[in-house]
Amino acid sequence: KRTSANPDFAALIVLWFGDLGLKRGDKVAIAASGSFPALAVAVLAACQVMGLEPVMTLSLGASEFGATIPGFNVAQMILELNRRGMVDASPAAVSLGGEKDAGVSEFPGHETKEALNREAVATGLPILDPEAGEEGRMAIFFAGAAPKVFVNIGGGEVALGSTSASLRLPKGMILPGALGYASLGEGRGERRGLVLRFLDRGIPVVHLLDIKGLALKAGLPVDPVPLPEPGGSAIYMEGSKPKLPAFLGLASALAVLGAPIWKRKSGGRRPKAGGVS
Repeated sequence: KRTSANPDFAALIVLWFGDLGLKRGDKVAIAASGSFPALAVAVLAACQVMGLEPVMTLSLGASEFGATIPGFNVAQMILELNRRGMVDASPAAVSLGGEKDAGVSEFPGHETKEALNREAVATGLPILDPEAGEEGRMAIFFAGAAPKVFVNIGGGEVALGSTSASLRLPKGMILPGALGYASLGEGRGERRGLVLRFLDRGIPVVHLLDIKGLALKAGLPVDPVPLPEPGGSAIYMEGSKPKLPAFLGLASALAVLGAPIWKRKSGGRRPKAGGVS
């Protein structure tokens, strides 16, 4: 979780979006759990500096050391950044998260179904019915223009589905047809999940999970203490020449704007362990 708070993840996402040929005004569909709030902000920062149009749904459940502070979940973090003018996008809808997206958790603590429902109501955002599942999110994402890319953040069941194919998904950028996902059937009541559904439609995916592996592959440090200054990682350079334009410093800086807010809200305490992923 601390590795994901590196501001240069925002620049890595900009690199991937550039490789996919995204242009100003293109729609980006985003599904995020509460487990990696820094990555949710990083994706919004990348969209902002590139002039893209993010449509984000959030599940409030979070694994330990994610957005587990009662009263300050991942949706409220983004709404606060929006209120302060630091990001220009707000979530389209929230869900409870957890097993079957219904707020079911195997862990004791504050993240019961009832508590998560209160958290969802407090955001003031539309709440997705667990029965709507993948279809509910697809309806949101495909209202109007079709998305040019789908970004999944975390291991939410709605995004990954229940098919064993989700276990073989590579992390990072996935191109349609690269691994033959269109030929994978559901069968035996299995749900394909949003990642496979987008690939089926010929839409590329950015899959943000296994953060340590992604960091090592991109040349980002694992669990750096203190967090590095934006713009110093290897992803900015190609040989001795800059790979990314200077304005990406803004994208990187935006990715950590939530940190001082978290500190004030939590009094500097570590989040409570437990919750649903």
